[in-house]
Amino acid sequence: MFVVYQMGKVASVAIAETLAAIDGAEVEHCHYLSRAVIEASLTKALNPELSEETYWHTSRQVLKNLDVHRRIRQIESGVERDVDLCLITLAREPLAWTRSNLVQNLFEHEAVFRRICQAQGVPIDERGDWLGWAIARTVDNIGRLCAAGGTIVQVAQRTPGQIRERLMCGHDEALAMNRMAGIFRRPHEWFAEEFQPFTGLSLDCLDEIGPQVRFGRMGPGSVYAIRHEDLPGSFDTVMNHMGLGHVRLTRVANVSGDTSGAEAMRKAFAETPFRAALEAASVTGYTRRFGYDYAGSCDQPLTGSNR
Repeated sequence: MFVVYQMGKVASVAIAETLAAIDGAEVEHCHYLSRAVIEASLTKALNPELSEETYWHTSRQVLKNLDVHRRIRQIESGVERDVDLCLITLAREPLAWTRSNLVQNLFEHEAVFRRICQAQGVPIDERGDWLGWAIARTVDNIGRLCAAGGTIVQVAQRTPGQIRERLMCGHDEALAMNRMAGIFRRPHEWFAEEFQPFTGLSLDCLDEIGPQVRFGRMGPGSVYAIRHEDLPGSFDTVMNHMGLGHVRLTRVANVSGDTSGAEAMRKAFAETPFRAALEAASVTGYTRRFGYDYAGSCDQPLTGSNR
């Protein structure tokens, strides 16, 4: 049984499709399995103010991931026998991940972007120019917060009041920036907050079996951690290690690259005058462990397991 277990936006669908083509293979694909995140997602789904689309997406994910969680624990405990378990997880450069995540989940974030425009008196027209404006302002504002110092993890811990004071904006926009900073933070903390609690493994206890390809054991199962940027080569290394050298990744797709808002998001991240501040704040334990060091930002100390 293969479980493609990752933070999203790392070509996981392509990997799951490739594994599913193996004769007799069972494949699951999920973004979270830890008890804490399942409970938080259930709480989110119970919010009556969620849009129908967000509710449907969230509630179905909770049920599916709960099934996968239970199945893995049954295999680990021996309730289910004669099943080979393999978890494959992936990292991705955090700014690229954030950009892709915001595009894919635009349906969920659009209300936030509307509030940003309304707070600044920007008219919301049918042409959609307002969306590009709100996206650019959001990226610039996160950059301004990063320019004040600290990692993006620390920036995301600032209160709406502190954000309002720094950006000299209204309360609603400060709340929106607090939420957006949490999205920028997510890839840096996913392994510490999601992967490690569920698997019981830290990145440090995995063995490197190839350049940026890590391997470990989780009870009777195996775990591999690779980088999105190294596909398809890193996937080939995993397959070779498992004795499945004939299996090769069929494609590496970027589904969100052609969706609505993708060009505005790409432009905002590429052209923000605060790009250097964003990169400096992105130097964390996560980026160092996976080799995502940014030029000129390598003097920040590595502290703790995930910062």
